[in-house]
Amino acid sequence: MNGFIDRSKGIGVCVSWLYLSLYVPIALMTYFPAWYHWNCHWHERCDEIGSAKATGGINDLTAFFRYAGNLRSFTTEKEKLHLGEVRSIFGVLLPVAVAAVLLLFLAANRRNLARGALISLLIVTIAWLIVPFFIPFWRDIFHPLLFDNELWRIDRADLSYYIMPTSFFRRTVIAVIALSSLVNGYTWLWLRRKRPEM
Repeated sequence: MNGFIDRSKGIGVCVSWLYLSLYVPIALMTYFPAWYHWNCHWHERCDEIGSAKATGGINDLTAFFRYAGNLRSFTTEKEKLHLGEVRSIFGVLLPVAVAAVLLLFLAANRRNLARGALISLLIVTIAWLIVPFFIPFWRDIFHPLLFDNELWRIDRADLSYYIMPTSFFRRTVIAVIALSSLVNGYTWLWLRRKRPEM
């Protein structure tokens, strides 16, 4: 019985650690303006609408995701509906993250956390395979899997077209995978070290 409980704790710790290693960077990039502004320097679409309009849209969007504002800068109804759907998804992801933190607090120990970090590192490393095929993945797998409509398809009438082009999401995926890999790799290396002799 104890072996079953230990295995269950180990699996729970691994899943929770993997989830948090991905969720935290995604949340930081989604809820705060810095990542959006930084990406504006990497593509020219923000320049097409001007710095003031891009900044206003970014601030409205991040406030909307934090339930602290509305989408006053966004004018098309389909875009507002889609961003509302995205916010609803993040509204589900947050309590899951809280549950994952609680599970780690209650069940994690040095051994199963190190194992969880290593397994998470291996899984996240496999995710690099998405990057070369990002556009078909984003268009043909990711969105149809999450949404049962076409509201996510943007055009020049949508503010998202200018502040969040496909290259923005590709860089976001790369950054999330890289940060998660770094955290998992460092955690595994740190935890696997032997405790110093007393």
